[in-house]
Amino acid sequence: MNRTRGTAYAPSVPRSPRLSGVSRPLLLGFAVLVATGCGASDGSAPAADALLTPDATADAVSAATDAGTMDFAVYGDTGAQPDAPVVTADAGLGEPCDTDQACVAPRLCTAGTCAEPPPAPPPTPVDGVTRAGASRFDLAPPSFETWTDRASAECPENRPGQYDGPLTTRQPFERCDDTFEDANGNGVFDALWLGGGAPDRPARAVDVENPPEGQVVVLRRDDRVWVLLSLDVHAIGPAQLRQLVVGIAARTGLPERALAVHATGGRSGPDAVGLSGPTLAGPGARENPALVELVRQGGVLFERLPVRSGASPAWWQTVTERAASAVNAASRSAVPATLQFATVEVAPREAPPEVPTTQAALRAAIETPTLLSQDERWPLQRDREVRGLLLASAADGAILAALGAWGGLPAGTARGGAPDLSADFPGYARRLLETRFPGAVGLWLTYASSEEVSAGARAFVPETDADGLPLDAEGRPLLRGRGLETAAPAEVRPAALGRLLGGLVARALAEAPAPVPVVLEVRSRDVWLPLRNPRWALAAHLGVVAGLGAWLTGANDQPDWSGAAMAPACGGLGCLRSRLDHVGLGPMTLLTVPGGLDEAYVHGREGALMRLEDGRSANWLDLDLDGLLDADDPELRYAPRDASEQSEASLAAPVNPQRFEAIDGLATPETWLLGRTNGGSGTARPRTEFVNPFEGALPLDAVRPEGRMGGARAEAGDENAEDPNAAPASLCDLGFDCADPWTLETLSRTVYGELPALLADLPGGHLLALAPPAGPADARPPPPGPGAPWRIVGPDGTVRGEGEGLRQVDADLAFALDTDFFALGVQPGDTLERPGSPEPPIAVLEVVPVTLGAHPNVGDVWRATHPDSGDLVYNAACELLFAGGCPSPRPMPVELDPCQALPCNVY
Repeated sequence: MNRTRGTAYAPSVPRSPRLSGVSRPLLLGFAVLVATGCGASDGSAPAADALLTPDATADAVSAATDAGTMDFAVYGDTGAQPDAPVVTADAGLGEPCDTDQACVAPRLCTAGTCAEPPPAPPPTPVDGVTRAGASRFDLAPPSFETWTDRASAECPENRPGQYDGPLTTRQPFERCDDTFEDANGNGVFDALWLGGGAPDRPARAVDVENPPEGQVVVLRRDDRVWVLLSLDVHAIGPAQLRQLVVGIAARTGLPERALAVHATGGRSGPDAVGLSGPTLAGPGARENPALVELVRQGGVLFERLPVRSGASPAWWQTVTERAASAVNAASRSAVPATLQFATVEVAPREAPPEVPTTQAALRAAIETPTLLSQDERWPLQRDREVRGLLLASAADGAILAALGAWGGLPAGTARGGAPDLSADFPGYARRLLETRFPGAVGLWLTYASSEEVSAGARAFVPETDADGLPLDAEGRPLLRGRGLETAAPAEVRPAALGRLLGGLVARALAEAPAPVPVVLEVRSRDVWLPLRNPRWALAAHLGVVAGLGAWLTGANDQPDWSGAAMAPACGGLGCLRSRLDHVGLGPMTLLTVPGGLDEAYVHGREGALMRLEDGRSANWLDLDLDGLLDADDPELRYAPRDASEQSEASLAAPVNPQRFEAIDGLATPETWLLGRTNGGSGTARPRTEFVNPFEGALPLDAVRPEGRMGGARAEAGDENAEDPNAAPASLCDLGFDCADPWTLETLSRTVYGELPALLADLPGGHLLALAPPAGPADARPPPPGPGAPWRIVGPDGTVRGEGEGLRQVDADLAFALDTDFFALGVQPGDTLERPGSPEPPIAVLEVVPVTLGAHPNVGDVWRATHPDSGDLVYNAACELLFAGGCPSPRPMPVELDPCQALPCNVY
């Protein structure tokens, strides 16, 4: 092999038989002809399907894109030609470019050069017939640099599967450092960062047996058109989604509103947001000690923020080009279509678990292994059905597309402790469907479900054979009627899970009713969802989430964001627009929703109440410190600890107890809700069930005006943090990709001003941690009654406070509902006395702070763009489904509804 610089892959998944005799050089040459408009004698470009099948067309443009956007490439031994020519930007094909924005309209960036857009597919005949076409394309970047994980018993601080080494070659590698191969010699680790899971995860290699892909289904009837584009990524950032939709529309002639973009939610696909790059907890700390010194006391928001984006703009440009080519191919190959669909139970109905009363019981209920998928928050709900749909040619019955849908998020894969770039279980499910339905394009769609319901993480996954049948411990297929729980556990769970689910869908579709013609009807509705996540705000301002910072500052005027000036309900970070589609296909309906919609909205639920009664949970009983239990308090308003920043904040509902109201689900066997479509990241849940993990996460009392951290949070010996003469340090100058001269102080206060209620530090705590009493438990005096007097005394005899009503909730915890021990100035080393009691004073270890982030039901709010906007999504979906007459709308205060000021019309 002539080229040895870099790493790439060629997919081994079988494609159309007509590709078997086409060499990679021919594909590259044809792609260049299409990209540059050369070919026919009259100067027009040949039709994209004139020489190749739809799949081959997408692959051809992908090949040219691969070669033209990177300066190094290696082709493996899985079908690529070793001496394939590389198309470079200086090959005389036009002006070089890296994105569409670098070209003058109407020219678009194609294979690294500015070129005229390809011709749009011919219009659909106006005959009332619905036509369908499908195609696929490769999603993996053309190349990236590999690394070696040194995690071992000899290197216990090296995290398995996460990169713990330098990002450049400018510093020496230590013995336990992870290492990378600088394939292109530029001195920088050109990694591919995986999205959605733990940070600091560069791909080690591409799983050539199960690579990430994109699939396209195009449906057209007269002037109606709807395109479903599915990508094997965890989520898609707002600006990346906008770039993708605009780029595809420009290349296909389709209206933007016709494009629905779905993310399968896999944690083994490339980062398409930016929030999964290197952090200060990993390699970012090695590269920039000054930045680490600056922000290490800035709270967990900074500690968990990538120092650079994990999303590659060059790769996303190739995704746009490949996707557009696949849409054009699917459009040109569309034929009159029929459909069949079926639903089958995948997990048995279980008796509702007992409502937990302690944090330990709640964690035990959540962590108890269940079948196939696992819910990480209460109340426990999972999708217990898997769905299948076939689109076929009305003329000859040839299957065009085979779709499966289930509400379990891929949990991520790893081999040998290091992550591979893969499609996770959806790829295996698609492959089985394509095997059972030859010639079809397989799609696996993540049903509407919360981010916390993951497939295969701790859940039990049975071993299966090649047809997806579960096997017993001896490797024999289980007899009909025996439960999946009796199967042998799978060793490679993504493969087994994908085969199992794909087999269930295939067998259900084999028994589905006879095919009927597809009748396409599309209605859509916009929904505006407030962006309420301080981590996203920091990332946007610092350039980690591509393009979003320009939206928030108004530097880039565009239609998918609106600020609070236009709609006060949008809050300090504004609203992001998403679109819900009601896609009628005749006998069944697809309804798309953004993000991870909570299962309660999808499947419905009965009302429930969870009251945590253990000691530390007592601190959450009265968050506004008014002496009235939150459960009985009609208004939960409080003054933040730093009253100079904001005079008052409020809570939507108690966090202990938590009330889970009854909700009517929207899904039926004939109505499917496809989640993670057209934007959104993380779970959208009811406003009154939101538990805020950001409370106190940006400690403004420790931010010094000169941009360094000081005050009570400075560590001993940290001279720089206490130096009053330290000059302001610009975060942009220290490595972040941002334009504004942010210092830690200016950025922190800007973000606090944008989201004051979320970042406000709750005022105190009712709970004291006490030194455990000496002696055996049965010899200790009984705890005092609830009305017993108490007194807190400092080491010098100063009385901090006294009163009645202190009760001991655990052996080492005491609680007083009407007392804020922080406000009293109680310190470690003080003593608790009980006047009139023979019991000796007890040493106070600390005042236990009110930390909402420690709540066991906090969920995935940390990554969610719209964590408490579930009611807005539900109401919009319900109105769309019932043509404006939603029978069970969720209550929504007018002042919190962006649709009072922004257009949310059905069209």
